Amino acid sequence: MKHNYDVFNLGSGKGYSVYEVVKGYEEALGKPVNWAYTERRSGDVPKLVADPKKANTELGWKTELSLKEMCEDSVNFVQKRMMKK
Repeated sequence: MKHNYDVFNLGSGKGYSVYEVVKGYEEALGKPVNWAYTERRSGDVPKLVADPKKANTELGWKTELSLKEMCEDSVNFVQKRMMKK
């Protein structure tokens, strides 16, 4: 079946642990995040990393932000939306 769209992974090609992401959000928020270490749940994948090669090649797209900057950007986005309410 032919479709009129294409699919691209938009990622850095670098994986981050949940711990690294939590620490990134703690830094972006300027305060601790309430979290707890637990065992992996049934069905959780051990590693998931987007492969951006197709987007790099066909779109000339590449990740420009660091994990820290991505966390800061998403916090700013949510905070701006919360202020509008």
